[in-house]
Amino acid sequence: MIYLLVLFMLAVFSFRYDINGKTKNREFCYRLMLVVFVLVSGLRWRIGIDTPAYCYSFYHEYPTLSEFSWRDYPVGEDPFFVLINSFVKTFGGRFYVVQIIHATIINVLIFHYIKKHSELIFTCLFFYAITCYTTYNMEIMRGSLSIVICLYANDFILDKKWIKGYLLYSLALMFHAQTIVLLVLPILYFLRFNKLGLVVFILSFFLGIILMRLLNDFLFLFEASDSVSDKISGYSTSDMYGGQGGNINFYIVTIFPLLFYAVTSFIYVKYQNPSSSLLKFEPLIVIGVIFILIRMNLEIAYRYVDYYKLYFVLFFSEFYVGLIKKACLLTKSVALFRSCIVFVPYILFFLVYYYVLSDDYSLRYNPYSSVIDRTICNKRELMYKRLNAEKMFYPNANVNEY
Repeated sequence: MIYLLVLFMLAVFSFRYDINGKTKNREFCYRLMLVVFVLVSGLRWRIGIDTPAYCYSFYHEYPTLSEFSWRDYPVGEDPFFVLINSFVKTFGGRFYVVQIIHATIINVLIFHYIKKHSELIFTCLFFYAITCYTTYNMEIMRGSLSIVICLYANDFILDKKWIKGYLLYSLALMFHAQTIVLLVLPILYFLRFNKLGLVVFILSFFLGIILMRLLNDFLFLFEASDSVSDKISGYSTSDMYGGQGGNINFYIVTIFPLLFYAVTSFIYVKYQNPSSSLLKFEPLIVIGVIFILIRMNLEIAYRYVDYYKLYFVLFFSEFYVGLIKKACLLTKSVALFRSCIVFVPYILFFLVYYYVLSDDYSLRYNPYSSVIDRTICNKRELMYKRLNAEKMFYPNANVNEY
């Protein structure tokens, strides 16, 4: 399986370069993994539940450059994402070209960001692959463009470079309307992991309950837009997505692992490596935890949890390698084993549940199919149609339309 092969390569590189400190061919291997990450995503064939819809829009809805109008695609209608599609379509490109452009932008920016803020580059890539690679690359194509731009915008805001920061937020807004919430979040950058932060965490949990009830009570206000109404209705009534307060499986698999390791990793870095440059991201970790707590009752908050997952990844990596390097009384092999054991639950929750126990989630990505072979997975196509049963139309697989 291609995903396990990539994870194995990253594990080997992490041990060699991040843990043992080797330098030979380090840059080459990092660039090699960038190419791998881009190609796995860019050459996919109907992998990811949203990909077929993006493909259909490319061929049947998005205009060529000569037909593009800012009136049809103003701010809020993701005009820059449409422009990418229109540019490729104008010059006769196929949809996989859009995928490659998208994957290149996402991964070049993320790889650069990881290298900018961490020496543990391969360990970061390992946790990025597990935590949010498929989401960023194969699902939320518009949203992930906003997310990676906002990473750099947040850096400017933390450095008090407000103009540059908000210019990047504005750029991100042109890729996805949800970015508008990021414009006001800097007012929360004073938050820390202290008593006030604990109070805010508790209030965030109850805020999720209140917002969900408001969505239920005022759903009629969205009836002018069938698509928005259907989506909100689905979130507000789904047990799987916490509409009725969630269920234990939802919490155990989706909420608790990310919440526990985000908080634990931050605490470890703060007290074991107080000089770490990562600690400047404390307010962003706090905001990420706030959205996780809101998500416990309002699933749509996952859209904003996604904006902070890469910060979690940076701290996961510092925690993981730190457990090995600071184990002075243990041999390196024993320290490595201990560190692996600490993170086994996190890895198992994401890999075993999502890719083994959960058929719906597994079928989104397994078996992998590329634009080279264009193998149609009938089970996946049936699953796509079932999950999108509320839609009057869902794009069927068409090997000639890619």
